[in-house]
Amino acid sequence: MTSRSDFHETKDQLTLWLLLCKLKEYGFKTRRLKLQKLIYLSDVFGTILMKKPTGYTFRVYKHGPFSKEIYLDIERLVSLDFVKAKQIGIWEPNEDRSFEYEIEEKEVSKANVLLHRREFDVIKRPVEIAVQAAGYLNARGIQKLVYGEPNFIEAKKKGFGSIIDPSYAFAVEFREMSKRISSEEFGLDLNEEEVLWLYVNFIKTLQVKENNGIA
Repeated sequence: MTSRSDFHETKDQLTLWLLLCKLKEYGFKTRRLKLQKLIYLSDVFGTILMKKPTGYTFRVYKHGPFSKEIYLDIERLVSLDFVKAKQIGIWEPNEDRSFEYEIEEKEVSKANVLLHRREFDVIKRPVEIAVQAAGYLNARGIQKLVYGEPNFIEAKKKGFGSIIDPSYAFAVEFREMSKRISSEEFGLDLNEEEVLWLYVNFIKTLQVKENNGIA
């Protein structure tokens, strides 16, 4: 785990906070495992949009990309009463046993103020798209989705505990390739957000192929 400055630690905590705000807005719940994967996707998506929202270091673990820093940050937000953690009494197979996290109602208006500030655009958009693309999934569903994410697959080849390249090289390559092919073959000038949604569909296709034993 790399050391973060106070500024970057606060920025990462803010990203978690805004993610929980978006989950609440869309009516979705999250536990630890799902929270990890949503932040991971936010970072990948942010890379396609030219600015990664967090400084988290993700490694390859059994349940997909994992960052210990996220656990530390969410517990910090809970201790500050920005987030409430509800202990889950009944554990179900294929669900992570822990807490369900939700932004406090009194914090929603504060988060909305930040969401409308221009300097938070680099955080807001990739986080919102991650929630739109995968917020409805349970822990098992989003875990399977991320198993099809090429940057994770590449790191997984190096073994358990390997660091996932924070530059998300495949996502960058996908962005450039998609824009080039769209321009040369179809005369279309795709923007980064359009490429991002192509990437979302791409990893969902990879997930289906993997589940069917095709890939």
